[in-house]
Amino acid sequence: MLMRLLSRDDARLDACRKEVALAHPLDKRTGYLVSAASHRWFDLTDEEFESLRQSDAERLAKMSAAQDMRVVVLKAAADFFHDRKSFSDGFRGVEFEETYDGRLRQLKGRRRQYELRQLRLYMLAKKLAGRESPDSRPVLNDDSEAWLQDYIVAGNTWGTYRKLAVAWGRRAGWNNSQRGKWKAVLPDLSDELPDYQRPRGYEQVARSLRSMERRLAVMEKLATDARALGRSVVRAAMWVSIVWVAIFALRRVFG
Repeated sequence: MLMRLLSRDDARLDACRKEVALAHPLDKRTGYLVSAASHRWFDLTDEEFESLRQSDAERLAKMSAAQDMRVVVLKAAADFFHDRKSFSDGFRGVEFEETYDGRLRQLKGRRRQYELRQLRLYMLAKKLAGRESPDSRPVLNDDSEAWLQDYIVAGNTWGTYRKLAVAWGRRAGWNNSQRGKWKAVLPDLSDELPDYQRPRGYEQVARSLRSMERRLAVMEKLATDARALGRSVVRAAMWVSIVWVAIFALRRVFG
């Protein structure tokens, strides 16, 4: 019963989904339950993803179809599993990549702007954390990047991203110079973003809505005509009544 309920797209149940996905004992049977709980209306915080990545990768792998998870977490999960050695881990990486691609295609409006900013920070973190020298110090290109030194966790993309994200969260207090520095280093995502596609079934839904609109217009016209006809019938009935009353009165007067 719980499996069937969590599999429904219209059942939010945020707290229940979170509890099942993060805390339910994991075995072959409950692995499907974790997948069902996480596939819609579910996201991981940065801290939750870090915890799963470090100590419960098997549970994280069950969340590869999480359609409402932030793109930065989906991308980081895909990279995490791609970097692992076993074939099954690589397959999980592909699954996360597919969900990530689908999420990117459907995001729009302010939510899209918000998640793409996080993704740009992650891509910057990925570039910086990979520049590790033999003494475990990150290699920066020139003095213009020296200010990034404090945010880099060498060899740890997610750790670097979290530091960058914390710094970005304080941007309201930045001056124009600080804003310019960040703008200069944040990577462009043009190669990362797929062409936008409308969700599957969009055209069919649009046609159905247009058909419903036409039917409603016809029904509204019929209702208007019926009301007009009704008023005419009422007026005619009133005139007939008046005539009959007049005839009855004349008969009584003149016999």
